Amino acid sequence: MNREEKRKLQQLIDGYGVTSSTLHSNNIKLTMKRNVVDVAKEFPNYFSRLFPISGGRNLPNVQLLGVSHSGVRLVRRERDAICDYLRVLDTISFEDIAEVSVPRSSTIQILLRNGGWMTLYSHKAEKIRNMVERYCVEAAQGGHEYVRAVADYVTRESTLLSFRENDIIRVVKNRNLHLDKGWLYGVLDNGESGIFPCEYVAPLGKQEAKRGQRRELESWSSLSLNRNLEEDRILKTWLHITARILT
Repeated sequence: MNREEKRKLQQLIDGYGVTSSTLHSNNIKLTMKRNVVDVAKEFPNYFSRLFPISGGRNLPNVQLLGVSHSGVRLVRRERDAICDYLRVLDTISFEDIAEVSVPRSSTIQILLRNGGWMTLYSHKAEKIRNMVERYCVEAAQGGHEYVRAVADYVTRESTLLSFRENDIIRVVKNRNLHLDKGWLYGVLDNGESGIFPCEYVAPLGKQEAKRGQRRELESWSSLSLNRNLEEDRILKTWLHITARILT
């Protein structure tokens, strides 16, 4: 976070009367925590996955590529006597991206719908392409009822859904769940459910989706959504943000 972002959060947290000694208090309402998290979401880099890159001769000032639910950002690290922060040089929305390719192992090319393009260099080129493509699919399609896992996602976190490559997941949308973009809530055939990142899945075709629906009807009679999932995610993010501001 830069100085202005820290100042904005500091004012908000101070206004709620929160200090380092009351940070973990049960008296802090969920609405307060959600407000702090929502403000942090407005900051361009806070929820981004950052990749070290080089822009070559055409983009000599670019040092990092930030990818998040809100777009792709070209970033440079700035330092002065008081603050060490990340400055956004340019932002590209997923709707403006026509194609992402990796012509060589450490080269990534982004073709824009207006005919423009950029070439970036990173040893994480494949990972960057996969992540950007997932977000582009989400932006274009607006979500799918059924998705297929394109890679294993294994976690011990109780609120997250673990699965294996090629598993079919039913995406559940519910207004009681407050999810960040880039995250979905889904259910496996065996009844296990939880939140998972959309970069690990791809949309299914109509025929595959129908097969998924038949399997679900055979193995499921009802689904109970855990409303505490939202509170758990907000609490973890709240603690991460306030710990940086107050300590």
